Amino acid sequence: MEVEITYKSGMDFEAKTSKESFMLEPKKVSPIELFAIGMIGCTGTDIVSLCESQKHTLNYFNLKSEIQRADDMPKKFIDIHLIYEIESDADDLVVTRWTQASIQTYCSTLNTVRDTSKIRYSIIHNKQTIVDNESIISGQGTDNIDLDSIESCPA
Repeated sequence: MEVEITYKSGMDFEAKTSKESFMLEPKKVSPIELFAIGMIGCTGTDIVSLCESQKHTLNYFNLKSEIQRADDMPKKFIDIHLIYEIESDADDLVVTRWTQASIQTYCSTLNTVRDTSKIRYSIIHNKQTIVDNESIISGQGTDNIDLDSIESCPA
C-alpha cells in the first residue's frame, strides 16, 4: 500500500492513494478522527461482506464508536467501545460471529491498536441487545491474560 500527502496551504493537504485523491482538511476532520473513521469503516465493511457472502439480507447497519484517549502525549486510544446496530435475516449467533470475526481477525485497523487499547463491543440485532459491552482479548490493554495457562490442542 502506498499513500501520500502533499501540502497545499494553511493546514490543508492533498491525499493520494492508488485509487483516489482527496483533500485532507484537518480543521474540518482531524487526522485522528479519520483514523477512527477508518477503524469503524474497516469493521463495517467486514460485516457487510460477511453478510453478503453468506447470502443474508442486510436491512440496516449502523456502527458507533466511543473512544477514550490517554491524557498524555501521544494520546493513544486506550478504550474503544464499538456499538453495532444491525437488522438482518440472519440469526443472533451468526451476527455475533460476523462481529467477532471482524474484530478479532479481519479488521487490520482494530488489530493495529489492539495491543494498546481495550476493545469492547455491543451488538443490537433486530432492535434487541444480544451482546452488551463485551471485551476482547487485548494484548497490552487493561486485560491481563496469562497465555501460558491456555493448553494447546493435542497433536
